[in-house]
Amino acid sequence: MSRGGVKMKIFKLQEDPSYRFYNLDAYNVQKYLSSYPYLQDNKNYAICPYCGNPVAILYVANKEHTDASIYARHVTNDVAGFPRINKQKLDHCLLSYNLVPFVPATSPIESISLKSVNIPNLRKAFNSVTGISFSNYTTGEILKNHHNALAFRNVDSYNFYFSLLIDAKRFNLSNRYVWANQIKKAINTKSRYFKLIGDKVVPKQKGIGDLRLEIKEYDFKDGYLPSITFEIYEQINETSSSPLISFKRYCFMYDGLVGEPASTNEYF
Repeated sequence: MSRGGVKMKIFKLQEDPSYRFYNLDAYNVQKYLSSYPYLQDNKNYAICPYCGNPVAILYVANKEHTDASIYARHVTNDVAGFPRINKQKLDHCLLSYNLVPFVPATSPIESISLKSVNIPNLRKAFNSVTGISFSNYTTGEILKNHHNALAFRNVDSYNFYFSLLIDAKRFNLSNRYVWANQIKKAINTKSRYFKLIGDKVVPKQKGIGDLRLEIKEYDFKDGYLPSITFEIYEQINETSSSPLISFKRYCFMYDGLVGEPASTNEYF
């Protein structure tokens, strides 16, 4: 039996890494969901890309089985061959809500104390999403300066890293380390004023300006994961260059953002 709520338009497989998911259409149902445990008793099942719980593949009633008629919803009972339902994560799943997340709200769904935030794990989440290395200190400063984002709509202990990035909007990259290969390549091949020494971004001459990572678009559509589109560009005096690179990142649940080790949070 399936829950009500959003008609999900994406899915993933149990063996997929956390960042991989597929659009829910007839081709992908046939390609990926045509054998056990994804096909049982003429019913298709898959995994929710956000919370990791099983979902049932359904069709709009009285319509042909076209791509537009296919959707998924969380199941209410455990399904053979799948992990048992994680009720806590299910209750926090963004694909269970119709409301746009990560915008200012009058009543936050969860109160997150600044002192409870695990700075090293928050830093890892920032690093993973942006491809840029954040220090514990910089992470603490972002949290301190943008703590209002903890009260955005549908923000909780699994996803507040995303709302902090949205609120922060842009980051200077000069003298920061880069770990994502696509960003390294863009800097090495397209930047006029910056270069990499090792993995560190440095100006080709002193006082030249900034290399910036900026959020150009935040996007959310019912049934899909929230996403951020980043751009990296050179800011020289008051002039911005064309983007060296543009890339999209999706919001996933991130464990361990609050709690131990409490001793690492000396910022609040």
